[in-house]
Amino acid sequence: MVRWPFGSVDVQSPVYAASIQATINNPSTVLKLSLTGDLALSLSLNSELTPGAILLVEVTSDTTARKVTFGTGFSSPVLFGVASKTFVHAFEYDGVSFVLMGAAVENVDSQAPAYAATLAVTVVSQKTILKPAQMTGAMTINLTLDPALKAGALLLLQASSDTTARDITFGTGFTSPVLAGVISKTKNQTFIFDGTNFLPLGASLQIN
Repeated sequence: MVRWPFGSVDVQSPVYAASIQATINNPSTVLKLSLTGDLALSLSLNSELTPGAILLVEVTSDTTARKVTFGTGFSSPVLFGVASKTFVHAFEYDGVSFVLMGAAVENVDSQAPAYAATLAVTVVSQKTILKPAQMTGAMTINLTLDPALKAGALLLLQASSDTTARDITFGTGFTSPVLAGVISKTKNQTFIFDGTNFLPLGASLQIN
């Protein structure tokens, strides 16, 4: 086994490939991954590795949201990235494999997508702020939910209409009525995740 000084951390930054196998020798390891495509990540574990070892996987997507599928050496669902965002996922070794310790470590994920009649949004953080560009037409929002997302996650939507009142229909990932827009006004609506879908927390609030 590679003998590391007490308290040291093994930092690895492998070149992107569609499939990567990382070797884990150290009780504390950081994998820094910059993705230009989806990734299948597996591990080669040193036989002397002991339970309680920690692995941090830092994942950065390029301008496209990239997903990571975990294979040998892991016990984890697929994790979804966000375009041009970095997330840190923490794993602990249980003596057999590295187990995901929780949702991605990121306090607030703020997204400001361009207007689209149908808007696809990936939610990976326990706190997400969604600020689409001013609506020039009606909009439907569909969510892709990270499997590691926990009940109680919050989503704040801030949406504004142009000189016509624009409505928002909530599709996949929501259980919510239509949000009626107001001419040249901005509305806030907060949602909470119940483990399956995001539900509105009370009525929307017009803020201008």
